[in-house]
Amino acid sequence: MTYNGSLTTPPCSESVTWVIRKEPLTVSRHQVDEFRSLLAQDGRTMKRNWRPTQPLNGRIVVQIR
Repeated sequence: MTYNGSLTTPPCSESVTWVIRKEPLTVSRHQVDEFRSLLAQDGRTMKRNWRPTQPLNGRIVVQIR
């Protein structure tokens, strides 16, 4: 599925096309650890860069086959 949405961190700009897989991807512990060590442009860790699910607000979710 795909839909146009917004960033997960302020200012939550509406500039993202989200893609959601039907089945989750499998990653190794090493890959998770590497991902957790990534830094944002300001040098801070990118932990807690999520927010609660938001209303669709008229967005259309498209199923891709």
